[in-house]
Amino acid sequence: MKTDLAYLIFAMVVAIFGFSPFALSEPAPLQVVKVTSVYDGDTFKANLNCDIVLFCKNISIRPAGYDAMELRGATNKADAIAARDQLRDLLENAQRIELRNVKRGKYFRIVADVYIDNISLSKIMLETGLVKRYEK
Repeated sequence: MKTDLAYLIFAMVVAIFGFSPFALSEPAPLQVVKVTSVYDGDTFKANLNCDIVLFCKNISIRPAGYDAMELRGATNKADAIAARDQLRDLLENAQRIELRNVKRGKYFRIVADVYIDNISLSKIMLETGLVKRYEK
């Protein structure tokens, strides 16, 4: 029974991340198959390239490296909306979206370095001036 549970957990990790946690090489980046929604300038939901619905469909993703104003209670709602719209446009027009250095953050979101067509989303968003740098 314990062996079956351990195998199931191991298989889920391999299915989700495409690597063994014991491997010495870098894990393959996760691919975003479809962006399902954009909440604000630093949170979106997406379907990932794995088969386990619980872990791969409509998953909340927080790009690492920057912070956008929240839409609720924003002192400058126009900038918060502009950041959200900028993120939405970038994601909708991307040919390929990759998640690298994937971790779990607060609220069970995925926190990851997001790359759009091999360019850092964080770098693009910071250049707009609508968001601020966030290191944690």
